[in-house]
Amino acid sequence: MSTLSLGSHTTGRKLSGMVGYLINRGAAMTRHTPITDTERARRAEAIRQATGSIALEGFTITDEVRAIDRRFIEGELDDDEYREEIFRLCRAEYARLAAERISSVS
Repeated sequence: MSTLSLGSHTTGRKLSGMVGYLINRGAAMTRHTPITDTERARRAEAIRQATGSIALEGFTITDEVRAIDRRFIEGELDDDEYREEIFRLCRAEYARLAAERISSVS
């Protein structure tokens, strides 16, 4: 095991390699640039309209979706991350319903 001395070229290379490894493995999170109040209001209005539309169709929003909505409005998630989180929930619900259907047929 080698000793790292702070400020050395070797330390920089090793730290850079470790950070790259963690990012590639999904362990390191990138911090998003804070959103403006205008963007926060735009996001809140988009969620309000979507929630209203869903309610008109007779569906309800789960607490899990509301939590994802809040993270999006506050800027913790960008548009792509928001969609991926919602799609993740949809895929999980579809799998649950499919398993339920299969077990009821058996």
